[in-house]
Parts: sequence; structure tokens; C-alpha cells
Amino acid sequence: MRLKLLLRSLVLSVMFASAQGASAQWVPTSGPLILAVPCMATLGTNLFVGADRRGVLLSTDEGVSWNAVNNGVTDGLISGITAVGSEIVAGTINGAIYRSSNNGASWDTAVTGVEQNWVNVLSSDGTNLYVSTS
Repeated sequence: MRLKLLLRSLVLSVMFASAQGASAQWVPTSGPLILAVPCMATLGTNLFVGADRRGVLLSTDEGVSWNAVNNGVTDGLISGITAVGSEIVAGTINGAIYRSSNNGASWDTAVTGVEQNWVNVLSSDGTNLYVSTS
């Protein structure tokens, strides 16, 4: 037990020390003004977020402004979002998975009734979609 704790502390220390040498700079944006953003993804220069009960929001200007892009999305409880090739894919807590091939202008239902319902995480290797449910 003590060895595991020591190893965790060592790993966290190394990660923290490595991060301090990074040159990233965080800049706040003007939104989106919502309670929670459970997920986000990029496709090209577009930034998509799953918004707390507001479906999918899109920023095309690095987060300066946001627009709802929910044409075809009937379940706004987005819990996972990712890019798969040239498409953006969003999953919900009710087991629906939507896909858009036009940067969110319209969405098609890709899958309904995902086993275990709640889509926790969507991920992609660029070609394949991976879905974590609970």
C-alpha cells in the first residue's frame, strides 16, 4: 500500500514538473454561458461542446461566440462528443448517438437504444468510433 502511494506521488510529481516546463497559455473565452460543459471536440478549426440541456454548441472563432447547432437533435442531454473522420458524433445520456457531416448544420440519428443507455464517453482514432456506456 505504501509503495503504491509512493509511486502515485512520484508519477504526479513528474507530471507536474513536466507541465511546468510547457509553454501553453490558457485564455478565458466569453462562453458558452451554461451551467456545465460535459464534453468537447474539435473538427478542423471548429470547436463543439455538449451543453447542459442545450444540445450541441459550435464556435468557429476560438470560443469568442457560440451558436446552438441542434437541427435533428431531439435529445439535448449531450454527454459525449468526438470527431470521426470528417463527421462530428454526439451521444446522450438517454442512449442516442447523432452524427453530422456538415459541421453541425444538421444531424442524423446514427444509433438509438444503446445498451446500458448512458453514453459516458465517445472517442475515435480518426476512423473508428468507440463508445463507453453505463
